[in-house]
Amino acid sequence: MKAFAFRKIEYGHPNPTATAKNDQIDRDPIGTDWFGQRLHAGKTYTPVGEDGFKYYPTRVWIKSKQFKELTPWVIYAAHWGVCETVKQVIEGLEPGKHQFLPVSLTYGTKEKFEEYRYYTLLVNALINDVDVEKSDVTWEETPWGTRMWTAKAAVPAVLPAVSIQGLHLWRNERLSRWMMSGDLKEVLENQGLTAGLAFEEHFVV
Repeated sequence: MKAFAFRKIEYGHPNPTATAKNDQIDRDPIGTDWFGQRLHAGKTYTPVGEDGFKYYPTRVWIKSKQFKELTPWVIYAAHWGVCETVKQVIEGLEPGKHQFLPVSLTYGTKEKFEEYRYYTLLVNALINDVDVEKSDVTWEETPWGTRMWTAKAAVPAVLPAVSIQGLHLWRNERLSRWMMSGDLKEVLENQGLTAGLAFEEHFVV
């Protein structure tokens, strides 16, 4: 069993607070009262109901100077966007687990552009478990006499297998990383769907 953290190599997403000015997405839940309440309630990684759909983008503009090529995975205003084929792969491994909100994505320049169907990916799994005794982490004493750990950048952690058994896509906030299973990564690689992503393998015990 394997687990991989993944990130976008060419991050380059527009500033979420300036989307209206830049016309790069038509709307964004981040910064709305709805999102603030959802974040406060700890529901960021639970399914979004119909009341929340109206806050997510329906149109996205990505300039070719931001990303040298349009890859299967993109980022706009801190949201993951995926193409139809990636959506099918994820749904094939975890049917009904995550949500995909359709967006019309325009890629190119003002003079030459094309439109594509992409999906805002809402990852509905949060697993923060880390075997800190077996991981290379930094320990610090708090003013209250307790010990607190932080993950080291680019250093693999040890994840308990029992916590992620059967999962293929999740978020680990303690590591500040998006994670996927080895099985999902293998399928994506075999279909040429990992362009633009960087991976970091973590240990599973």
